[in-house]
Amino acid sequence: IDWLANFLDKCRLVSDEEMQSLWAKLLAGEATRPGAFSKRAVNLLNTLDKADAELFTAVCGFICTVDDTKCPWIYDLDDSVYKNQGINFQNLTNLDAAGLLRFESVAGFSIGELPKIFTLQYFDTTLKIEFASDDKASHNFQVGSVILTNAGAELARICSPKPVDGVIDYVIKRCMNENLTISS
Repeated sequence: IDWLANFLDKCRLVSDEEMQSLWAKLLAGEATRPGAFSKRAVNLLNTLDKADAELFTAVCGFICTVDDTKCPWIYDLDDSVYKNQGINFQNLTNLDAAGLLRFESVAGFSIGELPKIFTLQYFDTTLKIEFASDDKASHNFQVGSVILTNAGAELARICSPKPVDGVIDYVIKRCMNENLTISS
């Protein structure tokens, strides 16, 4: 009851149809799977304006799943694959401040101790990636400069991102530069 009361309180003044759609998806997701959305995610959605939601949806268009971990594949912000989607330093900093993601422009993030062969999925495309070394301790996979917060990951499920042209080619190029073997 607390969750529903909080939800109703937060969404009651939303007038934009696209934002209303996000609220409806959140409620439907919670009704289907109680506990799917935290109060933090509800409160976070309440703080977003339409421009933030659109930008976050654009970021979600870069989400790859690496061995069950979802993360936006965002590296070189000067690359046209990001510029064409409005992804830049300032926008990522704003989404970080909003609490949707963490943005680390210098060091970036990685997933460690992966198996020698693991999968990366981007929408309907699945790639098998293989490390050259058999030493699992060295199996660290760089996933870029952005990771989702828990609330951001919850809200990513209700966005309706579309695949971005060029992402798979960018992933393949990046993996080859890291001396990883890629197959589909």
